[in-house]
Amino acid sequence: MIKRLVRCSTCNQVIPNYEGSILTQTQSLPEVEWSGADFGEAKKFLRTHAGHPLEELAVETDSLISEKPAYEPIGAAYILAENGQRRKFLVRRSRMALDQPAFYEIVPGKLQLSNVSLESRNMTCADRSPGKRNSRSC
Repeated sequence: MIKRLVRCSTCNQVIPNYEGSILTQTQSLPEVEWSGADFGEAKKFLRTHAGHPLEELAVETDSLISEKPAYEPIGAAYILAENGQRRKFLVRRSRMALDQPAFYEIVPGKLQLSNVSLESRNMTCADRSPGKRNSRSC
């Protein structure tokens, strides 16, 4: 997962800070190889936003919410990112095909989980209704 983003303060657009190469020299994801398309998008972003104030956003790594498992590269996911002034941004990451780079955008709103529950209870055979019993478990 991307750990840092770069935001254009003028246009409110974001792009991943691939290996920290845009604003810093530190690697954000060691041992990850980025495609030429990823770096091409980064160069295009920098040309488009030349002269605009850019800021680095730190992604809250435990904030990922996705419609699919985190390892699935196709689809949409939402993350929270914060700038140095403690301002938070909701970022949507979407990818339509494996041969295309992911697209990141700031979206209005905030993350909120609802209707989430987990219930666990030890049940004995006596607790189960007669129709639910089977020879393997009771």
